[in-house]
Amino acid sequence: HLHGLPARDAATRSRYTAADHLLWLSAYYAFLRPEPKPFELTLCQRPTADSIPPYMTAEVTPAMRADAMNHLGDCLFFGQGGLKEDRSAAVACHRVAAETPVSRGAPVCGGRVWAGYSLGWCLLNGKGTPRNPREAVRFLTPAARYHPEAAYCLGLCYENGDGVDVKDIREAVKYYRKAAAMHHRKAMDRLKELEKQLH
Repeated sequence: HLHGLPARDAATRSRYTAADHLLWLSAYYAFLRPEPKPFELTLCQRPTADSIPPYMTAEVTPAMRADAMNHLGDCLFFGQGGLKEDRSAAVACHRVAAETPVSRGAPVCGGRVWAGYSLGWCLLNGKGTPRNPREAVRFLTPAARYHPEAAYCLGLCYENGDGVDVKDIREAVKYYRKAAAMHHRKAMDRLKELEKQLH
């Protein structure tokens, strides 16, 4: 439940804008200062009427924003955490997380990686957004370095020529190997089959 959002009518609150995301996110993280904990919807509280709204002074880092937006996107996609299922809104949240800028040398942002996979999967399968395999590949590619499902999806894209210029079995094998190294069972099976074809 989005306790940090200002009161609105039910119809308006069922849809989310980018401004809503950041307003709610700032309110949420303000209650976790000075040490932010892992994202938990149940920790979000409503500001009291006689206090300065916490989202006015919240310090929200890009990594926090990516983590929270990714989790919020998951809740909207599956209809969890007291939220009504809304896959188009979920895609919007995952896009915010996946497009979060990352400074050079900064630690890997898990929310950005997971959101990149989720957004790529939705674009690849037309869930909550029109199918767009080429854009899916754009988001899956950076996520594949750390996310086994993203690497597996890219392997399928290159094997089938979906979202890429041409089919490329060797490129498919490269991504299946990445996924297999992260213990992805289906990638291991596809890798065995394709390696037989290459020899």
